[in-house]
Amino acid sequence: MGLPTFLNFNKNIQKHAMTVGVILTLYTIFTLLIGVAWLIEIKEKASLYKLDFRVDLTGIRTINPRTVGFWEKEGFLVMGIGFAILAVLYWITYLMRQRLLLAVFIGLMVIIVTLNIIGMVAAGLKLKFVLACVVMFGLPVNVYMLVVALQLHKSKFIFTPRQQG
Repeated sequence: MGLPTFLNFNKNIQKHAMTVGVILTLYTIFTLLIGVAWLIEIKEKASLYKLDFRVDLTGIRTINPRTVGFWEKEGFLVMGIGFAILAVLYWITYLMRQRLLLAVFIGLMVIIVTLNIIGMVAAGLKLKFVLACVVMFGLPVNVYMLVVALQLHKSKFIFTPRQQG
C-alpha cells in the first residue's frame, strides 16, 4: 500500500529534499538566536542578585534565584545545538548521498516526531494551550521532513531529470 498522491513527492524529490535542508537550517538559526538571547538575559538577571541561596518559609527546599526558570530557557539553546547537529547531518547526507546517514536522520526524526506528540499532549494536560498550539503547528513540518527523508531513502538518491515543457 503506497502513500496517497498528495504525499508522494517522488516526481520532485530533489526539490523537496532541498526544502527540508533549508527548513532545518532556518529552524536551527532561529532556535540558536533565541537560545543565546535568553541565555544573555538570564546571565544579566543573575548578576543582579547578591545572595546565592534563599530558604523559603517552610524551610523544606532552597531556591536559587539564579536558576529560577533557567532550565526552561537554557533548554532552547540545547535544542538549537541539537538541531544544528541534525542539520549538518542532513546536509552531509544529502550532498554526499550517504544512505546510512539518511537512515540515522530518519531514526532521529522519528524520535523528534514522537517527542512532539508527547509534548503536545503534556502541554494540553498542563493547560498551556498556546504551547500546545505551537507544538501542533510544528508537528506537520516535522512529519513533512520525515516523509521526504523516507522517500529520499527509497529513491536511493536517484533523481529523475526535470521534464522541459
